[in-house]
Amino acid sequence: MSIPGLLSERAIILAPRGRDSQIAMRILDEAGYLATVAHDLFELVKELSSGAGLAIIADEALRNSDIKPLLDLISRQPAWSDLPIVLMTHHGGPDHNPSARMGNLLGNVTFLERPFHPATLVSLVVTAVRGRRRQYEARARMEDLHESEGRLQNALKAGRLGSWLLEAEYLKLTCSDITKSHYGRNEQDTFNYDDWLAAVYFEDQPRMQSALQRSLDTGVDLIIEYRNVWPDGSLSWVDVRARAICGKNGLVSSLAGVTSDITERKQAESQLRRLNETLEQQVEERTSQLRHKEDILRQSQKMEAVGQLTGGIAHDFNNMLTGIIGSLELIRRRLARGSIEDLNSLIDLGVTSANRAAALTHRLLAFSRRQSLDSKPVEMNHLVNAMDELLQRSVNESIHLQLRMASDLWTAEADPNQLESALLNLVLNARDAMPDGGTLVVETFNQQLDRSFTNAHENLLPGDYVVLSVSDNGCGMPETVISRAFDPFFTTKPIGQGTGLGLSMIYGFSKQSHGHVSIKSEVGRGTTVQLFLPRFKGLADEAEQSFQSNAVYAENGETVLIVEDDPHVLLGCQQALALEDIASEGVSSAEDALKRIGDNFAGIVISDIRLPGIDGLELLSRLKARDSSLPVVLITGHGDITMAVNAMRDGAYDFMEKPFSPERLVDVTRRALEQRGLAREVWALRKQLAERDSLEGRIIGRSPAMQNLRALITNVADTSANVLIEGETGTGKELVARCLHDFSRRKDSQFVALNCGGLAESLFESEIFGHEANAFTGAGKRRIGKIEHAHNGTLFLDEVESMPVNLQIKLLRVLQERTLERLGSNQSVAVDCRVIAATKSDLNALSKTSQFRSDLYYRLNVVTLELPPLRERREDILQLFEHFLQLSSLRFDREPPTLDRQTSSSLMSHDWPGNVRELRNVAERFALGLPAFKQAGTVSENQSLGFAEAVEAFERSLLSEALQRSGGNLSQASQELGMAKTTLFDKVKKYGL
Repeated sequence: MSIPGLLSERAIILAPRGRDSQIAMRILDEAGYLATVAHDLFELVKELSSGAGLAIIADEALRNSDIKPLLDLISRQPAWSDLPIVLMTHHGGPDHNPSARMGNLLGNVTFLERPFHPATLVSLVVTAVRGRRRQYEARARMEDLHESEGRLQNALKAGRLGSWLLEAEYLKLTCSDITKSHYGRNEQDTFNYDDWLAAVYFEDQPRMQSALQRSLDTGVDLIIEYRNVWPDGSLSWVDVRARAICGKNGLVSSLAGVTSDITERKQAESQLRRLNETLEQQVEERTSQLRHKEDILRQSQKMEAVGQLTGGIAHDFNNMLTGIIGSLELIRRRLARGSIEDLNSLIDLGVTSANRAAALTHRLLAFSRRQSLDSKPVEMNHLVNAMDELLQRSVNESIHLQLRMASDLWTAEADPNQLESALLNLVLNARDAMPDGGTLVVETFNQQLDRSFTNAHENLLPGDYVVLSVSDNGCGMPETVISRAFDPFFTTKPIGQGTGLGLSMIYGFSKQSHGHVSIKSEVGRGTTVQLFLPRFKGLADEAEQSFQSNAVYAENGETVLIVEDDPHVLLGCQQALALEDIASEGVSSAEDALKRIGDNFAGIVISDIRLPGIDGLELLSRLKARDSSLPVVLITGHGDITMAVNAMRDGAYDFMEKPFSPERLVDVTRRALEQRGLAREVWALRKQLAERDSLEGRIIGRSPAMQNLRALITNVADTSANVLIEGETGTGKELVARCLHDFSRRKDSQFVALNCGGLAESLFESEIFGHEANAFTGAGKRRIGKIEHAHNGTLFLDEVESMPVNLQIKLLRVLQERTLERLGSNQSVAVDCRVIAATKSDLNALSKTSQFRSDLYYRLNVVTLELPPLRERREDILQLFEHFLQLSSLRFDREPPTLDRQTSSSLMSHDWPGNVRELRNVAERFALGLPAFKQAGTVSENQSLGFAEAVEAFERSLLSEALQRSGGNLSQASQELGMAKTTLFDKVKKYGL
């Protein structure tokens, strides 16, 4: 209980005889000191109990009196108090004043002989009051220290951190109740050093004792995680950290540390490891299921195609056979009768039917073979002009044929024979679409295709293309006919006038040429068919090359590199694979193969063993050295079987003995491609797992702002430059600071974080700079500060704007000179730490108003990282939410719930004043099965949005409703909205729809 200021410094005077009390009181009053007169010993004790700075007692007041109450009062004083007493005695000293010997019992006594000079009394009172004031100051410091100790204990309890102290000389362990609980002990249980060691799990005891002994011997920090056994036999994990305290002799006198229970974290890590271990098995199971479903789908498609094929062939051939059989039967009958007149007409009928059958057979073979093309440089204008006469004869007089040739047309790369057939087919189709006549236009022009177009089509690359266009103004085709126009045997022509193979063959030709074919048609207005063929990149006069498919490396790995020096065998292999739509490329030597195969080669290799120069076995060895998962199939003759078997042991996938059937080649190739695809998928999944701790896995977001932030972190992380991070509360400033540390060369040293806004100003200096022993009352031991603790590491100062201005000067000096002085010391200590500061305020503006030192601002502001609020990067909201949802589900041991459209819309339209921290809290609520927002997952009606946010929310809602009405069909939704399909696709991706 505190004493009022005047009472705490007043003098209590006890002089029962004469005028001594009045004289003393008048002297003190003139000197400005408050004094009170007590008339007896009982009243003196009472007044002293109310609070006093000193007591002035005449020796006669103690003679023959019961001074026990006074002695009891003095003995009950707290540790900080020592009441000053001025004892007035007679001349002659203690030898002549027996009562003066009572001073030994009273303690802090000063003798004043009577008569005395007033100045002497005043001097004694001044000294006593000054000493009494120091006692009160000591009491205040002790109370502050006790309060600070209480706050520390509360913080430790809040973080479930236990504290402990181990005295090195006697190995005496003192620990808190929380530490005991981490080892399964109750508060009342004893827990000494031997109990501590005995509780460590036997497998971890050598490691723990070694680390502890090393800290005691060398003074290094003790940081260790280990298992301990509770009295009930259960195991738990504990994290133990301690710092050595050295005595004056330089040896470790004690270890002071904390403990924390990390059992839940270890269980989560164990679950994550098990998940990683089973991931490959899950991938294999899913892949197996996918292959099974694909086999079923392929079989269904094959049966459908076979049914359509046999039906079309049977119908057309029955018609043709009817003509042939009928004409032959009539000829036989007439010859039997001896009538030979008019046989020519019957013969013509049979020949016509046979020619039609031959033409159909030719088309069937051309369609079914899908043989590799004889691609060459083609001057398309020259080819079209050469066919002009044929095309003119193919149309009737009512059709006007126009040729529109581009003057600067590029050279195309295609099979000229197939191109001529395709052009003739298109012209005949256009003719048949205009029975009453019209205009038919054949046009050529150049066209560049970008990724926005080619990504929507399989096996089509961005680049330059030469276009052959055939247009008519005939009857046109409805959408239902256009969607089936390229199907084999589909035709709208009358029976007997078409086989339905023309457009199907053109489609196959375009795909084999790595081109594209498109149809644009409108009922009643006409049709335009455009054939896109790739521009030839070589010289127009190049010699004819051997067969090459020019197959591109497919993303799924379906590319086969065949190494064979025999061109006939090479051609046969490529054609066999082409029949099964397997892309391949051929080379004649191992040297060429090594040049073709880069780091990102996604296919397989089929190689003959006998090759000029480097043979197939050496090629196998070199390829396996590059990529051990690359399947290599070897082709061998009879004498090479032993070598092939040895090659299998060295890593070859399979071998084939010459001669082999196309079916054998296709079967081995497919199995090798499947293995290659699975291996690359597992590799990709492993890479994703490895990248979880990468910068992209920690700084999440696809927005330009976050991409730029990651780039800046990458550029400055491994430098010593000071960094200032600016951003609103909850934007992730500490996460960015940790990334800067973890991706720097200082990552193996300490990352020390300090929230400047959470420290009392009186503790600021000792907390940051440290203090020596006895630097202030209660500072019994040396303690290093945060800066020194971060030596060789990183110091993160959050809310740096809250740092007192007077300490900003000291921090600036540390940054400039790389040295500091602990509180209570004049010795400089060298420090090397990187300083990362964070603020939610404008430090430049604060420096202009003298609330923050401008020189410190410029020193910290070497590199500035600005963290945008979540409302300014809405395209990252759903990705962040999914990330937090997965973490929360793992933490709560629950399956992550499905994110519905209503919640997605609410997330996108919310203003997020709490930024990423608020989003994480919402994800945790949603993972627990609660509404994402308090009002059933909707945004509060009172919450106002800016104009841009309101427009985005309206646009997202409009797109979502259109997609729901169209069943997710982008084409239908884009038509309904009057928006380009590519624009709609970009916005769907932006809003996460």
